[in-house]
Amino acid sequence: MNRYRIHGMNVLTNYVFPFPQTEFSDSDIGLTIIYKGKIKNLQSFQKRNERRVWHKSNNSYYLQYCRTDSPDFLSFEYSEGGKTITVSRNNDYSSDISLIILNPAISAALYLQGITCLHASGVVINGKAVLFTGESGAGKSSLTSNLAALGHQFLCDDLAAIDFANDGVFVKPAFPMLKASSAAIRAAGIPDSAVFRAAQWAEDEYWIPDSALKAGFCKTQVPLEAIYHIKGRKENITQPEFVELSPSNGAFLISKQLYGKTWLKHCNSESFKPCSRIASNVKITEIWTPEDAERIKATSEQINTFHGYISKSPSSDNLSQRKTELYLAE
Repeated sequence: MNRYRIHGMNVLTNYVFPFPQTEFSDSDIGLTIIYKGKIKNLQSFQKRNERRVWHKSNNSYYLQYCRTDSPDFLSFEYSEGGKTITVSRNNDYSSDISLIILNPAISAALYLQGITCLHASGVVINGKAVLFTGESGAGKSSLTSNLAALGHQFLCDDLAAIDFANDGVFVKPAFPMLKASSAAIRAAGIPDSAVFRAAQWAEDEYWIPDSALKAGFCKTQVPLEAIYHIKGRKENITQPEFVELSPSNGAFLISKQLYGKTWLKHCNSESFKPCSRIASNVKITEIWTPEDAERIKATSEQINTFHGYISKSPSSDNLSQRKTELYLAE
């Protein structure tokens, strides 16, 4: 069996992930993943044209990851309170499923274990976690890869597992690969030879191994200092705009960023409590970015400035001379 450290858990599995294994004792296993491969006559719970289906049957929960253009699907069965995942596939669904296991599948296991997860990517700046949330395609991975290219350790990609230890708010390290589009990789100055396809079926998604980044991967959980929510792009601005939110507005925003909110059905007061706790301890800011994709670098540099980090890149001196619009909400 293979041993990995993923989202702060020791994971024992017969599946092979495309990053190095780690060592731990059998008494420290937090999650077991059993990959069964192709199973004939696998039951489908899909009722509509859904991509993810969350279902409870008897004493087990199931997540089915479906293709909308064919009857092929993956089935993840959760038992022992989310501490065991049994993975199966029907028909000819690709066996290259690391991308699905590492985030959607494991997020459901964390959910069943009572661990709060945000749809977020993040880096470590001056010893503190800085997360980026937003809809798919908003630019989370672009900002994360740019900041990693500037010399910050990256912490998580697409999914941030939160730990409320010692009355604080911490982010658990995910795994030593960062997913990004080809445009984000070029903008970060990472050579094509250093990356590889996340999956043959995943359009324009590539893995950046930690060895391709200046400071690599942060292997320990770190306190969360800030969350930046990427609202979108504006046509008539040349610098990013930042709007700091009140704790109440921040908690509401974070509740919309819970990972799997549409299929795990995060809709009760219990799911809102950790959001309120995060917003009470962490600065939450909305960002509007310019239309020009190259301006993502200016956003990265400004975030560096907010967190007391002075970049050594050639553009930093010029950036400090430019006025960035900062709007503080009441």
